[in-house]
Amino acid sequence: VQKAEKASKGTRFMVTLPLKNYTLLPQTQINSGHSGVMQQTILVVEDNKDVRNFLAKELKDTYNINLADNGKTAWELISGDPPDLVLSDVMMPEMDGMELCSLIKSTESTSHIPIIMLSALDDDETKLKGLQSKADDYVAKPIKVDLLKLKLDNYFNNQKTLVEKFKREFLNPDNKDINLEDFRPKNHFLEKVVENIMRKIDDPAFDVEALADMMHMSRTTLYRKVKTLTGDSSVTFIQKIRIKQASDLLLTGNYTISQVAEKVGIKELSYFSTLFKKYHKCTPTEFIKSNS
Repeated sequence: VQKAEKASKGTRFMVTLPLKNYTLLPQTQINSGHSGVMQQTILVVEDNKDVRNFLAKELKDTYNINLADNGKTAWELISGDPPDLVLSDVMMPEMDGMELCSLIKSTESTSHIPIIMLSALDDDETKLKGLQSKADDYVAKPIKVDLLKLKLDNYFNNQKTLVEKFKREFLNPDNKDINLEDFRPKNHFLEKVVENIMRKIDDPAFDVEALADMMHMSRTTLYRKVKTLTGDSSVTFIQKIRIKQASDLLLTGNYTISQVAEKVGIKELSYFSTLFKKYHKCTPTEFIKSNS
């Protein structure tokens, strides 16, 4: 820390931090070739500096790239700000790729992150171990960049398709149950989120903070996971669960609109109607008539 003083301009402090052997890039960048589109973040975990930098160079125009030279460093980065996908070498010091993969997949707050293993050991035993550690895919070295890019492109496109399907069908009144089966293998986390929301759905004070506490994670991590899997913020997702439950209750014909609003934790009837119309494009009364 350095201190400099000027009588007319006050005091200025300069803090100098040492650089480590990994690069942490901003999580939110704009692709210059796709104006206004937020890029996904990929964490490359590779102890070979040349390979690490090669992958960063090849992928940086499409994705935000974070770098780590071993599993231990990678886990520190993942715990602080989870990436959208991890590319990890198998054999590394400190913590190898298999250990890192198992840790990511066994930790609730990171279990949704897809992992592609990278290894020069292109034998069935190594692949089997990678899959046993719950890796999502495997790429052999020397890395064929076109193949890797295709795998990444396919994964993120498939994820986008699932998000669009979820957003399109979730509030469909014909879907009587909150069913996430179509979104396997990523629905385990969502099932727990929905289960926790449903437990507190009649509580007007229930909010994102309370949900994050129930999920044992920070608001930021909860937001990233929910956003990744549904395309919605945590606030919006809670609202959608409330309105989905309200729709199902209204369709039973057993409750008045006021009773339904109370059962889903919304005190003011006017706000309930506004929120209901936001997602169903009609008032609760119109919804009942159109589905009777």
